[in-house]
Amino acid sequence: MYDILKFIDSPDVREYHKESRFTPAQECVLVAVSEKTTVEEKVETLRYILNHYKKEELRAETVSENGPFGILDVEQFLMEANLTLHIWEELLRARHEDSEKDVIYAACLTEKGFFADRLTKFCFFSSYDAAYHSLLRKKQEYLNDVDLKDVETYGEIYRITLDNMVYNYTDADEYRFDSEMRLVQVFGSMNRKPVEVEEDEMIFTLESYGFYLPLPFQKGDIVKCESPFYEIYYGVIPYGPDERAEELRKNNRTLYRSLDVYDKSSGRFCFTDDSNVLQLSLCSEEELPKEQEVLKKVREVRKGNLDFISFLCTSGVEIRRPTCE
Repeated sequence: MYDILKFIDSPDVREYHKESRFTPAQECVLVAVSEKTTVEEKVETLRYILNHYKKEELRAETVSENGPFGILDVEQFLMEANLTLHIWEELLRARHEDSEKDVIYAACLTEKGFFADRLTKFCFFSSYDAAYHSLLRKKQEYLNDVDLKDVETYGEIYRITLDNMVYNYTDADEYRFDSEMRLVQVFGSMNRKPVEVEEDEMIFTLESYGFYLPLPFQKGDIVKCESPFYEIYYGVIPYGPDERAEELRKNNRTLYRSLDVYDKSSGRFCFTDDSNVLQLSLCSEEELPKEQEVLKKVREVRKGNLDFISFLCTSGVEIRRPTCE
């Protein structure tokens, strides 16, 4: 048996749903999108769900692909769920296939919130083990440094096929590690699509699926969004559970929602429309960074305790009169 709640990364959302019952299809999605459980745990749990439930028990109609595509039928869901499991198992197995001479591994350890966007930031190896141990050595350098030991990092290993004449950025397998060097995500290259599938046919894996998940947050709550790979960011819940925007999220069956956010680098207010609800948790007064304290005023606006004009006048935002030519 398995505990599906451990695949809900947010402690607040996990606690809120401790008595909830999810459909098997929804459980499959929760397993796939978790960024805080290991790939080995995901493989074991997804395999159990797919083997344990009959096709008609999955309730595939309760989930959808995040975007303009919907679930056509249970056959499509089952095919893509099994494809997801197959890719995970293949990539775990491929780590130790040192007999392959046409593959190299590129590895990089990066501080959380930064991206290795240049080839020179990677080191290249002939085996997965050599690449992984290079990440461990780099991580140990951080741990041995008094000033860097608390800096969160994440690691990446790309498995690249040599002499690939049709290479593009999707043609490399990817392994991603959290700050504790646990393997928490894998993504297969495009050539792992089943041979029976047409080249131009749209095929998705479960990481791109979603469903409607009620949240414990109220309009005006300040929340933080945490991921093993990105810097924590903060925002305000802009609408409540009885508003039209929440109804749209419900109809779209998505695990993403919008937040009011403040960009400290530009000094501008904006909003997100892709904040993962499974990464959101309430932010206490003590946790909120000083440069984000303006969100307290946004909170009061959203709760109806402060009118918008008063907010603009007291927030330090420059208001410019439009010019006519």
